[in-house]
Amino acid sequence: MPLPSLSLSSDAYSWTVNDLAMDSYSAKHTWESLRPRGQKQDWADTVWTLLICGCPNVGKSSFMNRVTRADVDVQPLKSLFVNKPLVIVCNKTDLVSVESLSEEDLKLIEEMKGGNEEVVVLNMSTLTEEGVVAVKNVACEKLLDQRVEEKMKFRRINDHLNRLHAAMPKLRDDKERLPCIHQVVMEAGEKEKKKTEKDLEDENGGAGFYSVSLKKKYILADESWKEDIIPEICDGHNVADFIDSDILNRLEELTSEEALRQEEAKDDEFEIEGERLTVEQKKQLVDIRKRKALLLQEHRLKKSNAQNRATVERKFDKDKKFTRERLSRDLSSLGLHPSSVMNRAKANLEAGRGRDVMM
Repeated sequence: MPLPSLSLSSDAYSWTVNDLAMDSYSAKHTWESLRPRGQKQDWADTVWTLLICGCPNVGKSSFMNRVTRADVDVQPLKSLFVNKPLVIVCNKTDLVSVESLSEEDLKLIEEMKGGNEEVVVLNMSTLTEEGVVAVKNVACEKLLDQRVEEKMKFRRINDHLNRLHAAMPKLRDDKERLPCIHQVVMEAGEKEKKKTEKDLEDENGGAGFYSVSLKKKYILADESWKEDIIPEICDGHNVADFIDSDILNRLEELTSEEALRQEEAKDDEFEIEGERLTVEQKKQLVDIRKRKALLLQEHRLKKSNAQNRATVERKFDKDKKFTRERLSRDLSSLGLHPSSVMNRAKANLEAGRGRDVMM
């Protein structure tokens, strides 16, 4: 782009993308120019896809819900199963079995196979889950075989096959060797699976009918006592007779007795060497204790603030150039008498040394 001229006319700029002049800057056209779009490709030819097709209301979505545990997005039927492995599944066998179908329906199934011997016909029921796992396994295996077959047609497949070697062991004799399973493993497999609350709920009518027992975790001498109801009469005696009706009054008496003992303990605190204090002495003692608690609180507050305060290194006057003599000369040069300042500094220094000696 040429530089703007120094003429008096106003400068003008134009944005051109692929020899197309634009009125203004366009991020869309610029991006498409930098990264041109490729041709659209059918996703079914590039993605490993398992297709389930069939007439409406035959259980396609129910099968996918059982296998994937997810909601199925229903799509219109397309001719995407051409040259793909095909598995014909007869669903809802819990209502009608394949053996009870008419000759016309069986003939329709044969027509769907189209004379292809590789087409497999399976039966299942998404309600009872009978045959669901078998259908899933067969469909996935056929799809995997088809993908492997396609990859075997690549030109560079021989480069990879040369690196692989499948070793097949040979029998050393005709002796039959049965599989050996450890006794501990066999005993673990024979143990009954512990029932969960969900299993118990399903066995006892489901949600709304089953009520969780809160007593089954009780630790009692006899397991048969867990579900017992507390009786009103036991061993010929009324259970209510063993309940103390005066227990609230006794509790109040104990509370008042405890309060009196606490008051007596407070009075004992005002004794020094076994002698009772006067009212004025008690007041002075209380003031002293309050003052002591306040000083302790202030000391702890200062200590905590000092711990949180950042440590500042003393970098000023490391060479000790700023002495009292220099201070005296600087003040004299300014026309000030340094005697009062020097005397105050000397007094502070002596006072500090005196505290150090006392400590």
